[in-house]
Formats: sequence, structure tokens, C-alpha cells
Amino acid sequence: MSTKSKCTWDLYKSIPSRNNEGKTVFTETVEFNEKHKANSMARLVDSRRAKVPVTSMGFSMQDRIELLKLSSADEDVLGASCITDWLSPAFYELLGMHRTIPPITPHDKSLRVQFEALIKAFK
Repeated sequence: MSTKSKCTWDLYKSIPSRNNEGKTVFTETVEFNEKHKANSMARLVDSRRAKVPVTSMGFSMQDRIELLKLSSADEDVLGASCITDWLSPAFYELLGMHRTIPPITPHDKSLRVQFEALIKAFK
């Protein structure tokens, strides 16, 4: 388990399983990953399971750099930043997200709150 994903794993530890009383999403995920070892041969596949060139996703070099910086940033570097501090408006346009992301107050910038704000924007 990557320390760079610690916040996500901590979030999963707080979510109870829908199907297994006494377990969390974290424990189910760990158990699944232990049972089903990954053997990925491609980053993206279509509905026929054919490899899809990553270039078809439409990401610009700037989008890729932003995603790489965000995914490799340690928690102390992320600090109280918002996801919108890391990804440019063009990235959201590429995703077809033309709605405004609800503002997040400076005192409440946890990853959970940011994801809830993004989910709210898609509704």
C-alpha cells in the first residue's frame, strides 16, 4: 500500500461494507487484491477488451503533468490545497464537466469534502 494513497486508504477504513457486517471497504479491498493478483497488460481497454491507445483519452501534455504532480504529491505537500489548485480548467472541460465546482471553505479542505463537492457538481 502506497503512502501516497494514505488519505484514500484512511477514508476506505471509515466506510462500512455494504455486504459484510464488521468489515470496511478497506478490508474488502485488501482481501480482494490478495485473492486476485493484478496482471495488467494495458492502461485502457474498450468494451471488446482491446487495448486502446492512451492518446485517445484526449489528455494534453499539460493535463498529464498536472495529474502526475497531483498523484505523486505527499500529504504534507497537498496540505490544505483544493483539487482545483492542481488541475487547470481545461482538464475539467475535457471531462465534460462544465459546471462550477462548489466552493470549499478554507477550513474544510479534506479530501473527503473535496470529493463530495465534485460529486455534487455532477448531480
